[in-house]
Amino acid sequence: MLSRISLILLSFCFCMLTLAQSNLNLCGTFDHRSDWLKNYQRNSGLIDTRGGEKLYVPLSVFVVSNDDGTGEISPEALVGSLCTLNEDFEEANIEFYLQGGFKYLSRSEMYSHDNTTDAAFQMFDLNIPNTINCYIVGTAAGNCGYNLPYAGVVLDINCTNPDDHTWAHEIGHNLSLPHPFLGWEGGTGYDGAPVGSAGSTETFSQPAPETVLYNYTLFKDSLLLDTLIIDTAFVEKVDGSNCAFAADGFCDTPPDYLAYRWTCNQAEGTSIGNMLDPNGESFKSDATLIMSYANDECASRFSGEQIEAMRANLLDEKPEYLNNQIPAASIEDPTVTYNFPIEGETQPFDYIELNWEPVENATHYFVQIHLNETLTAPLWQDIVTETSAIGDIIQGFAERDVYWSVAPFTNYEFCTDFQEIQTFFVSNVSSTKDQLIRNWDIIPSVLQAGNSINIESEENLLGASISITDLTGKLLMDEKINDSSIDIPLSWSTGIYLVQIQVNTTIHTQKIVIR
Repeated sequence: MLSRISLILLSFCFCMLTLAQSNLNLCGTFDHRSDWLKNYQRNSGLIDTRGGEKLYVPLSVFVVSNDDGTGEISPEALVGSLCTLNEDFEEANIEFYLQGGFKYLSRSEMYSHDNTTDAAFQMFDLNIPNTINCYIVGTAAGNCGYNLPYAGVVLDINCTNPDDHTWAHEIGHNLSLPHPFLGWEGGTGYDGAPVGSAGSTETFSQPAPETVLYNYTLFKDSLLLDTLIIDTAFVEKVDGSNCAFAADGFCDTPPDYLAYRWTCNQAEGTSIGNMLDPNGESFKSDATLIMSYANDECASRFSGEQIEAMRANLLDEKPEYLNNQIPAASIEDPTVTYNFPIEGETQPFDYIELNWEPVENATHYFVQIHLNETLTAPLWQDIVTETSAIGDIIQGFAERDVYWSVAPFTNYEFCTDFQEIQTFFVSNVSSTKDQLIRNWDIIPSVLQAGNSINIESEENLLGASISITDLTGKLLMDEKINDSSIDIPLSWSTGIYLVQIQVNTTIHTQKIVIR
């Protein structure tokens, strides 16, 4: 076990996402060019990367929360980040998909962990084989994210948003890519200033050295506590004379010495300040590379050689990821047909029932209740796999019309749009009392005329009264419950119906949909 953990701790990378997130540590990395990557770069072209063929790669996504279920990433950020991830890899012709849906994990020790060693041991117990295991947590050892080869990817919630590229950056590491500034991590600037300090850009007015040393043993949670591991990296030159073996070993990623989060020139797609290479040639770092530390507004791509390396890594070193290359069917028509609440209907603030028709090929639905019809002020949101959801909002937002909408998506396609907006009135009258009394349910709630509904109850309802009305109030059925199964006449038309069960003086109501 010790040797296995040692390999992990020598190759992970932490990444800070934005300057605004100054409470998160900078990237003090154990990143290096793996033996596999060095061999691949020495023998470029020997591996058929099948560039014209899309590669489908499974993700096991663990949505981690505290023990009490609080703190998990918002559905909006989760779906949006997955959309961005696939967009970032579109040029590489690599598409990620959910293996077995989202995995919700309530575990405080994983949600907020102080060191990667503790997280690694937990991941060994939780990981799903033959997938890239990704954990979205509240505190990732004080960092934006890191990749543990042989374990998985960990992402901080604050760095996992639709406008971020942290997820793509870490999966780039998982698929063999180092930073373009490899070697500067943990090194020193020209005047001895740490190369990770904000002021170190001022030291770039002098030519860079031919080589830099970087230390693998910078972090206290390494299991190799008594071992100093130092390596030498050649400093990449502007003329490309040493690009095949300097820094990351890719000749289409230009020199980059910036091993800290840096502000970019969006118009030019470069760093703002100039640097001098060992020959004294002036240059600016490429801010468009996702594997750099440029701010997210500039990072947007992998280079051609990086793309080829990732594809080769999948096909040659990680073929177990490619166990299923037949994608699921896409959603052709995302239109959602809403069943209830109907327009203008009243719902209690603490128990809002939502129901809609299935969308062909959809595996998930992103549901939101909003304060306004522009869908910019969500009051509640969730991701569900069924065509119904139970929501609730803060009582202070009750006694008004609210808006709700549904966005269908699949295990493969996460870029989705909300469909037609519906509105209903939310009341500040609590349904808590009714829910405590109501120990019954109707299965199914959506059915066809001529079928039966079954009343499932924790108490004996025999002899209680049951009535069914349509939305005009017309009484269609009124009888005693003598059986747990109730037949729906074939003559009933499609629509929404209200089922009421009266026990003594208490009346309970549930909707059913006939289609």
